Amino acid sequence: MTSVYFNEPMVYAYLLKFGEVYTVRHYPGDTLTHPVKVKSKFTGVTVRLATVGLFNSDMVAWYVDKSGFKRCQDWIDAILRQHTNYDTLWLLRAVVVMYEQ
Repeated sequence: MTSVYFNEPMVYAYLLKFGEVYTVRHYPGDTLTHPVKVKSKFTGVTVRLATVGLFNSDMVAWYVDKSGFKRCQDWIDAILRQHTNYDTLWLLRAVVVMYEQ
């Protein structure tokens, strides 16, 4: 089972608070569930990743409110810190399917 890492604290906090978050990844979603890691530690949260579509910068304004970021530019800056460009990125919706104690 492949883990999903959340490197931005506000994104993980949003996921915990609302049970879902929009995130950008270099792979499309699938039908599997994935354990969540933060700073290489398992969190006890499991998510399912649904593909929204190939990412483009126009999507930022539509989904920023459910991304954990307050401003579009903050989200774009975070994406570019972790990826070299947008060309092969996917917008995914991560939904919590299980919280372990």
